[in-house]
Amino acid sequence: SYRAALSLIREKQPGAKLVWATSTPLNTEDSAKSEKVARLNAAARRAASDVGGIDEDDLYSLVNPLDRRTYWVDMHHYTHAGYELLASQVVERVSTALAK
Repeated sequence: SYRAALSLIREKQPGAKLVWATSTPLNTEDSAKSEKVARLNAAARRAASDVGGIDEDDLYSLVNPLDRRTYWVDMHHYTHAGYELLASQVVERVSTALAK
């Protein structure tokens, strides 16, 4: 399980600085698929919280409000602008975690 994997990392590398990132939303009108992503993110969030000391990079909330036609090229993949936006936030979150 995800919780077990995080616990193992924490056990083997107690000083490691961990950042987990939410899965990004899909470009789909299928609400069941969209809800599944949200449920998986919630489960991962609970696991990271249970283990503790793990920073979160909420990529889902970053891109979910964006226009799907502008930032996605298909259901799973982003345009260059979308990837630039995601990458900027990842760099910022990892840099912040490393500075702690």
